[in-house]
Amino acid sequence: MNDRVPRCRSSSGWVRLRTKYDQLMKRITISVPDDVADKAQRAVDAGDVPTMSGYFTRLAKREPDWVAARAIVAEMIEEAGGLSEEDYAWARASLGLDAQTSAVA
Repeated sequence: MNDRVPRCRSSSGWVRLRTKYDQLMKRITISVPDDVADKAQRAVDAGDVPTMSGYFTRLAKREPDWVAARAIVAEMIEEAGGLSEEDYAWARASLGLDAQTSAVA
């Protein structure tokens, strides 16, 4: 039996106790290119993060929530009564985007 995993004896035998960590985490599986996995492993080996999961969690936490940001912008546009194609053209030109770039929202 692994001593690091909390367990208790029940009428059906030994059962794993659900820890607070387990309750706060969701297990997922991802596939990444070898160079990305190697980079994450180097960060673990250097002590920058405790685990591979920690590496990807740190990256995800730093990345803005673009879905939420787009929803907020869409709501603002709707509250303003929408935007004309002229408005979009001005925004694309101001941002230096190609005129063919599709509208936001």
